[in-house]
Amino acid sequence: MAVIAALLVTATLWSWPSAAAAMGGGIEVVEDDRQVDFPRELSFTMTAQSSEDIVEVRLLYRIAGNQVWSYAYADLIPAKRVTSKLNLIFAGSGYLPPGVDVEYYYVITDALGNNHTTEVQSVEYLDGRFRWERTQVGSLTLLYHGLSQSSVAAVSRQVEEALSHIRGILQLENPEPIRGIIYNSNSEARSALPLQSQTITDAQVFGGFAFSPNSIFVGIGFQTRLISHESAHLLMDQAVGPNALPLPSWLDEGFASYVEPGSRAFSGQSLNDRGLPLRSMARISGTPQTIGAFYQKAESVVAYMIEEFGVDTFQRLLGGLAQGRTMDQALTQAYGFDVSGLEGRWSTDDGSPTAPAPGRRTYGTPWASFSSVVIGGLALVVVAAWMLRFVMRKLRPEYSPGYDPEEGLQPWEDPDLMDWEEKD
Repeated sequence: MAVIAALLVTATLWSWPSAAAAMGGGIEVVEDDRQVDFPRELSFTMTAQSSEDIVEVRLLYRIAGNQVWSYAYADLIPAKRVTSKLNLIFAGSGYLPPGVDVEYYYVITDALGNNHTTEVQSVEYLDGRFRWERTQVGSLTLLYHGLSQSSVAAVSRQVEEALSHIRGILQLENPEPIRGIIYNSNSEARSALPLQSQTITDAQVFGGFAFSPNSIFVGIGFQTRLISHESAHLLMDQAVGPNALPLPSWLDEGFASYVEPGSRAFSGQSLNDRGLPLRSMARISGTPQTIGAFYQKAESVVAYMIEEFGVDTFQRLLGGLAQGRTMDQALTQAYGFDVSGLEGRWSTDDGSPTAPAPGRRTYGTPWASFSSVVIGGLALVVVAAWMLRFVMRKLRPEYSPGYDPEEGLQPWEDPDLMDWEEKD
């Protein structure tokens, strides 16, 4: 799931001193501590001294990559040696995803009007409950914990192939760095994810969130499909660039779902009577059941756009969006029809497979997969046995036990009479 991040946040429990060289005015920073307390606040403590009274300390900060700096003033009593303490609170509505780098510097002013500006420094916002390890997959840096190197390597190889495929569709030869923070369970990640409704949280509807302005995603489970899906959001944002209008969620989520390895898009005809109209799918909302229908339709529409009209046409669409065109304008330029025209054409697509019944999961469980294999295998055995028996009777009827020329197949032996019931 893609999400637009707010400005700031908190992190681990890191604290270390660093000195910044004075740049005139006799002002010197003697201590600079940063303490990250995830997920509540990011604290800055700085001590400076000067031959004149220090009357003002201003902290400027931003998320790495942002163009705008925010600032805060320290509450202090003028003196030749001062210690400023500033806390950036991120609990509640001030959410910032884990893994971002917060850049900061100070501007210190003395009684004579001299200013001292420190060097820009950076602090990484991470969840200090875990010891994070890193692995690099192309432009993607993955942070994880508590996993074997063999499993990480196996998934990373699959992710590398998936990212190559995504970059090819998006025409990204040299993508900018992106980062993924992977938790092992929903309970671990609960405090690290943005606030959602209790219903959505309890149903565990979303397994990941992408924050395009920060080039970061947070996910649950070190899995190829999740990592590919969330990375696709970030790479799509790079592909359309800063001049694009906000992408409708049906396009963003549909593309991310479509490029998941092993994904299976349902036909438009089978989904036509489910979910919202395409024009009402600019943002994700609803119950766990309706959100599931949203993802099915979004993936199906994007699959139809790419497979029916070709990757080149889809790339022309992205080019139009990159120039700041609306969805209708970019669609008309690339495909010859607008959003309503797209939905009308998609809804008549009768390609396979068809969608499952409403509310039914679209993915299997280990038992479901196992039982399907067993049932299928038994069916093959029964059919093979019947065919062998049939052939033997035709060729050598006298050798068939209990042979009776008048006797036909029993109901359970006749494939036309057998009840082949699909089981999940």
